[in-house]
Amino acid sequence: MFSRLLAHIRILRPINMLMIGATSLLGYHLAYGDWLSPRCWLTALAIALVSGAGYITNDLVDLPTDRLNRPQRPLPSGRVSIPAAMAMAVVIGLTALAMGFWLGWQMLIFTAVLIVTCLTYSLWLKPQAPWGNLAVGALTASSLPFGALSAGGLDQRLILPTALAFLLNLAREIYKDVEDTSGDMEMKARTLPIILGPEPAVKVGGVVLLAYAVFAVLLYFQGGWGWGYLATIIPLGAIPATVMSAFSFFRPKKVNSGLIQRGIKILMLVTLIAIIIGFNLR
Repeated sequence: MFSRLLAHIRILRPINMLMIGATSLLGYHLAYGDWLSPRCWLTALAIALVSGAGYITNDLVDLPTDRLNRPQRPLPSGRVSIPAAMAMAVVIGLTALAMGFWLGWQMLIFTAVLIVTCLTYSLWLKPQAPWGNLAVGALTASSLPFGALSAGGLDQRLILPTALAFLLNLAREIYKDVEDTSGDMEMKARTLPIILGPEPAVKVGGVVLLAYAVFAVLLYFQGGWGWGYLATIIPLGAIPATVMSAFSFFRPKKVNSGLIQRGIKILMLVTLIAIIIGFNLR
């Protein structure tokens, strides 16, 4: 019983949902919104639920591939049934739309666009490089402007932070495709490692990580960010990303794609913390 309950939670990717919700909170804060307001937290919950519904839909579509690549996941292992997963996706998606409606017509449209994009990605774009990778990067990065729009403000200050989120998620998707190459080949997908080969794909991921490192430093010089941002992002963000980039470019055969993905998740957290510090300690 407990194992099945845990599987129904795991299929939502709760850690990823938490990161996306936290990024939305940051977007709300950057637009000078009140972090303590119910609207702020409802906004974060809405986009977190969108991501949860998207993850379930993606797992449903990916079931044949996951039986080869990731048989331990809730659906291929049988701990979550297909009807239960479909019902969860529908209920969670409709709940997110209801929250978008409560937040206002702009947020309702934004929420609907995100849900449609999630479906488009899962059903058509995912096996087609580079569109699938770009779609995931854009979907995840959208949490920043989602939060800012709910607070009533979209401005140029959000461009580079959103770009950082996009680049990190794009890189992670590329390395994930490298890890899934064998199963994707069985399913005749057209991912980047299959089109270019695993080693060139790893190099592309390295280039994306290097772009993140450059833009992460440039963000400070955009103005409006305190010294704490630079003191955090250089040693904990830009330098580790550059090391992973160099290793990917010069030693692609020895790259552990799963390890790099975990490193990128840490970079996501570091970037969030650095932006919060830089914005509040100016």
